[in-house]
Amino acid sequence: MIYFLFILLEKYLVKPERRKRSVVSIWRIITLFVITFDWVIFNSMSLHQAKKIILAAFGCGSYIGINGEVYYVLREYWIYYAFALLFVFPVASFFSEYITVNATMKNVYQIVASIGYVFSFLWAVSFLVLGAYNPFIYFNF
Repeated sequence: MIYFLFILLEKYLVKPERRKRSVVSIWRIITLFVITFDWVIFNSMSLHQAKKIILAAFGCGSYIGINGEVYYVLREYWIYYAFALLFVFPVASFFSEYITVNATMKNVYQIVASIGYVFSFLWAVSFLVLGAYNPFIYFNF
């Protein structure tokens, strides 16, 4: 229902095709936070547990099992989070708008972008393959 609500709000109130990039970017960040918190609520055993997890994510209080782990994960994987924040936004289409000088430059850009997409996909798949066993969330039900 939350996904439906946000799609409805975006389609009829935000209308990203008519807004400036800054408004669309702010809307995407808000949506990212809401969806993430929705996942926490959906996966928690109770609302009290969900509240503890959300507060612990912001450094307020602690949650059993993630006291020091949060800081360790942030310290070890900050580069991945930085890239994730960078690529949440349509970086490739932003650059492609400015590379319309000549056809050769645009072709080079398309080749480099395609190679980058393939490399990113394979890199992400390698993390899935090397990761620990993690069953699909609906198998818990």
